[in-house]
Amino acid sequence: MRYSGSIQLYPFVRVAAFFIPGMIVGDALSVVLPVWFWLVAMVVPPIASRFLGSWPLLRGTLILVLSFIAGAAIMTFAKRSADVILPERPIDYEAVVVSSVSERGRVAFCDIVITSGSMAGNRVRATFLCYGNDTEAARLSIGDGFRANSKLLAPTNFRSSPNFDYVRWLQAQGTVATTFITPQRWERAVVSLERLSHYQRARIAAGKLRERLVESLGQKGGHTDEQAVVTAMALGDKSELGSDLKKVYSATGASHILALSGLHLGIIYSVLFFFFRRYNRYVWANSIVIVTIWCYAFLVGMMPSVVRAASMFTATSLLTLLARDRLSVNVLAFVALAILVCNPFTLWDVGFQMSFMAVLGIMVFFRPIYHCVGVERLMASRLLRWGWGMVAVSVASQLGVAPLVMFYFGNFSCCFILTNLVAVPLATVIIYLALLFFVLTPVAVVQSLVADVLFFIARLLNGYLEMMANLPFAVVDGIRINTIQLVLIYVFIASVYGLSVYLGRIHRWSRLVSREV
Repeated sequence: MRYSGSIQLYPFVRVAAFFIPGMIVGDALSVVLPVWFWLVAMVVPPIASRFLGSWPLLRGTLILVLSFIAGAAIMTFAKRSADVILPERPIDYEAVVVSSVSERGRVAFCDIVITSGSMAGNRVRATFLCYGNDTEAARLSIGDGFRANSKLLAPTNFRSSPNFDYVRWLQAQGTVATTFITPQRWERAVVSLERLSHYQRARIAAGKLRERLVESLGQKGGHTDEQAVVTAMALGDKSELGSDLKKVYSATGASHILALSGLHLGIIYSVLFFFFRRYNRYVWANSIVIVTIWCYAFLVGMMPSVVRAASMFTATSLLTLLARDRLSVNVLAFVALAILVCNPFTLWDVGFQMSFMAVLGIMVFFRPIYHCVGVERLMASRLLRWGWGMVAVSVASQLGVAPLVMFYFGNFSCCFILTNLVAVPLATVIIYLALLFFVLTPVAVVQSLVADVLFFIARLLNGYLEMMANLPFAVVDGIRINTIQLVLIYVFIASVYGLSVYLGRIHRWSRLVSREV
């Protein structure tokens, strides 16, 4: 796999550059302008092309305008379709749990899907009150049904997080309401899933399997920080992660290790590619790889970052079949467009934004950073080249994602390079061992040995990150930037990169001229 070292305005990049702003405009004007306005506007560019001629520049401009209008139309339609009229009073309903239950103080919260009444099929964020010895809600599992009586409320944003749009984040998950349930107003029950779609039922079945795998890890390692980290890395279940542990990973710039993304699916993809390396030009081999990748993405909950990574590896397999191994920014733009067309609200998901910007940073900045020191001439050792490659990847990804981290979380890790030099290799070993652990389920004795090694390495990882987090000036907190400042930071990064590319070309041209003279 080779990454392009410079941005070339390929077709999908140009389309995405206008489609996404169109979505933002459509979101802002969805209350004022209906869908039919944008649909009528989409007719204008083809008509203009018909009467104004077929000049390449004009035709390209009209395509970009059409992309902008299409983005606005799709977002407006999605917002209008997502509007659900909620009952004004508390209602009786049956529901099924569709996510792991997390506890925080005296409450337990999870996602549920209502299975009865006029709200059947809708996803709701439920908060259960727990007090005294009543911990029944905390023992709920994915697939458990219950009857309840509560009021469904429209989601609202947190005042303490001005840059994090909780309402849009819930929309990206397909959640239409929130509710608060007291102990006296719910009870377990066997509920029918007939009114749910086949996709929703399959998601529930996958969730049950994921919880069984989590339980198998818990039986071997107990509910410890090590087990919580392994569960988050391998299965995307963060319900057991404590707040202190999350702060350690955030302060050291290692949060991406806990969030399932390209790193994790890349390891699985490499394992599959190793087994089918002799048949990588065959359709059947690539089909097995693609189906396996998407089954894993489905198992861990189809999170936006996972969907992005699965789509990228699908594109990689297709490029392999076409005898093209160049995974470019153009392919990344195509994947982004495909995901946004399927679910426009994904645009507002923090994981989606950070995942794409991290990959974009690596694609654009990795090669210039890696070759800026004359690697082949100065570093004869493979180990040194590997270490510098890790540094280059870390810096490149941080250039893409650091502004978003400051925008949403208000901090910046100063030790991310030292963190990733150790954390990424250890995380890779953890994921390999976790896969081996699940494969060895029929062989309990060997599985226990693998579990001991797995949790030992997770303990090393946690210890190293805690040590890094305690270093002076490990993290800069209290950063507050607004949307305009965020955009300006990215404009500055792009301008510096563009200037460096321009100066590099001038330098190469001057050297060529001097040689000819």
